[in-house]
Amino acid sequence: MVYAAKLGHPDRHKLPGVEANIGPLGYGLPIAVGAAKAAKLKGERWRTFVMTGDGGISLPTG
Repeated sequence: MVYAAKLGHPDRHKLPGVEANIGPLGYGLPIAVGAAKAAKLKGERWRTFVMTGDGGISLPTG
């Protein structure tokens, strides 16, 4: 069996640095945009990164 910390949906309780893990495809990018905008409005100096695949971008969410 192959084990990888980032295989599938990462568990934010087990993988340091992961602030949100989502189920429905397509919600990761909007969450990241909101987090980045909040950081900018607060004057914070942290960065937001998104790990996504083609399924998370191509499906409609609404």
